[in-house]
Amino acid sequence: MRLPHPWTRALNARDTRKVQPRTIDVSALWPKIRVLNRGLVEIPGAWVNPFTVSGDGRLVFATIHTDDWAGVAAIPTDGSGYTRIFQFANPDLDQVTGGSFDGRWLVWSESHDPADRGDWSIRAWDAESGQVQTVAEAPRKDGRTIPGPFVFPTVDHGMVAWAQTSPEGGREIHLYSLADRRDRILAAGDVGRSPVTFWWPYIIWQVRDQSGPEDRAGRVMTADATTGEPVEPPPALAAIRHLGFMAASESVLAWTDGGILWVWRPGEAAARAVFRAPDGDYIQFLSIAGDLTTWDGVTGPWVADLRSGSVAKLPQLYGGRHARGTALLVVEPTSQVRSRHPPLRIRFADVGQFEPLPTCASSTPETD
Repeated sequence: MRLPHPWTRALNARDTRKVQPRTIDVSALWPKIRVLNRGLVEIPGAWVNPFTVSGDGRLVFATIHTDDWAGVAAIPTDGSGYTRIFQFANPDLDQVTGGSFDGRWLVWSESHDPADRGDWSIRAWDAESGQVQTVAEAPRKDGRTIPGPFVFPTVDHGMVAWAQTSPEGGREIHLYSLADRRDRILAAGDVGRSPVTFWWPYIIWQVRDQSGPEDRAGRVMTADATTGEPVEPPPALAAIRHLGFMAASESVLAWTDGGILWVWRPGEAAARAVFRAPDGDYIQFLSIAGDLTTWDGVTGPWVADLRSGSVAKLPQLYGGRHARGTALLVVEPTSQVRSRHPPLRIRFADVGQFEPLPTCASSTPETD
């Protein structure tokens, strides 16, 4: 089956040596976040740690810890309080490691032991009914968990996808229908560690080559996100050999091998390598808000404006961000002192109101 899009060929890896990223001082971006902020996302007397945001920016989903309750909650960005969704069974150990919201369904992965990445659950909350269901539990063998990477579920149109360790110790790609409560395994064996990505109506993941080192090359696989039936990947994706992380919006795909950020829109002549991470840094956990592609580096989050080609590093140290639709949520630690519940400042911006970031020719990111 062929995809009904005007797919085009991507750049070859050898072209990345020509990448000349344009960067700007972050002062061009940061004041806009402050100006457009609808107010700090906060709950008096509670520790709030967000893990995803709705595409329209109306809801932030976070773990909340108070004196008498800990769990997952929905927080309106208009400051009208919050809704408790799910209470942790063990507040001292349970924590959310990743989540996603498609407008109706919220899904998240819940770690039950910080020292054991193999002990997890995936849960889903229906915003219409208010009901929570358990989608999947970590596999076990002889009563013991199986070592493996963190699980990062994603949801779109009521379909949940994730990569996990199999009972035999390999890896599996799962596709789960929340309406039917039916799980299917799309691929098993040597699938990549990178999170699964929806680009509706398709689902994307990576299969690695059968021999070689841990970071060996692979190929991208695509399937129909509703039926799970394989489809032929477009040339732009078929050209990828090392896939670290990928993000998708309705109009753009972005991916990285860890060192270079690539973006591509259907109809363009080729994928574009828009940024090379400085020596000692990396690109991971991509997400997209409007025309901004965001990611985490060694010491904090970065933003690339796909209109101007400019790249900026947000100024906070060891902060984070979450993006979906046109919503950008920026998390700032207000102290560098290590603690289980570090103080956080959470800001929201609608990037649909941003003007393009100004351009300037430079090959070295400016971070002042």
